[in-house]
Amino acid sequence: MKTIQNLVPVKLFLVVFFIACQIHAVASAQSANLQGKFRLQHEVRWGKAVLAAGDYSITVDSKMTPENTTYVIVRSANGKNVAVAMATASGKPEPGGSSIFVANDGTRRVRLLNLPKQDHSLSFGPLSKRDREQLYEARTEVVPVTLAEK
Repeated sequence: MKTIQNLVPVKLFLVVFFIACQIHAVASAQSANLQGKFRLQHEVRWGKAVLAAGDYSITVDSKMTPENTTYVIVRSANGKNVAVAMATASGKPEPGGSSIFVANDGTRRVRLLNLPKQDHSLSFGPLSKRDREQLYEARTEVVPVTLAEK
């Protein structure tokens, strides 16, 4: 009986130790997400959400699924509005700074998130080679993104 009583504190310690390790792993994974800020000059559609002009923060999930998709979370500066959009890896990024490409074909909508320092180019919705070429024409608004330094 004494042996069982002596093992209880050891088991309790091991459980607490295991939980502490898991909490650290989750916190580390969350901090690996890419974060930044940007300002919209006009109302835009981002996926199914409509974002008013203003200041926003962006978080890009650091993990890609096997289908090369990830999630992008956009929050208004006041924290009242949140949009989540699924993005697909879309080839090599364009050189230059981090930016959001907004197509203006009657309605402004986010089509591409360019992250050259991270070697990512993320598209929102299908993006053919022709669509990609059109993004760099005069009808496209480029919104700079300031990324948080790690």
